Amino acid sequence: MSYAMNGLGQAATNPEASLAEETGVPLPAIQAIRQVESGGNPRAVRFETRVFRNRAGQTVEGHDRAAFQRAYAINPLEAVNSTSWGWFQVMGFHGFPEMYGGPAEAVRAFDADPEAVGVRLFKRWMSSSGRAEQAKAAARRLDFATFASIYNGCSLAPGATHPCSTYQTRMRAAYERALRGDLTVRRVAGEVAETITEHPVAAGAGLALGVTVLGGGAAFAWWAYKRSMKRNRRRRSS
Repeated sequence: MSYAMNGLGQAATNPEASLAEETGVPLPAIQAIRQVESGGNPRAVRFETRVFRNRAGQTVEGHDRAAFQRAYAINPLEAVNSTSWGWFQVMGFHGFPEMYGGPAEAVRAFDADPEAVGVRLFKRWMSSSGRAEQAKAAARRLDFATFASIYNGCSLAPGATHPCSTYQTRMRAAYERALRGDLTVRRVAGEVAETITEHPVAAGAGLALGVTVLGGGAAFAWWAYKRSMKRNRRRRSS
């Protein structure tokens, strides 16, 4: 498969590059969210027992695909709604079944193309509410603490039992790895999956900076990313 390049010379899937351009969130930040949420596995699913109990009134133990299948046999719609899906682990109750015309259709679409479905779900979530818009704005400015508090439900309060500090630290580390082109991700083509490392590569006629930006260098990363996007748009329109 061939992949688009981000502004720092890293390989990316076309859906991810499109997501970055549409939302204004730097591609390395999107890759970092993906890595923290799913470890780069587009087929990742997590069934939430508590959510299913609250929505369907029945208890199914476990968090894996087998637990989801048991819940699906009881209540297909609420099983899909009570599961987080794909690269970005968006919960199904954010309109997943409605996107595809029902729970069975949603699951079939996910199994057929988990990368595209995961990106579409994340894009839908990012425009779903005022809070989601705040999270998108936080991701744009690389404010991982605020993003985490909205997206992950952690707390920014000192001494919280579910603090954002852990998620924020993991996000920052994954972001810096994405800038270096050092993230491992699962790529899926039909029934075949392979694990690759997103090393920086030459971007043809495009801008390939191949730099590591740490800490206070985030502003430079954002500038480089936007400059590359402008060049790419000019090439596509010429």
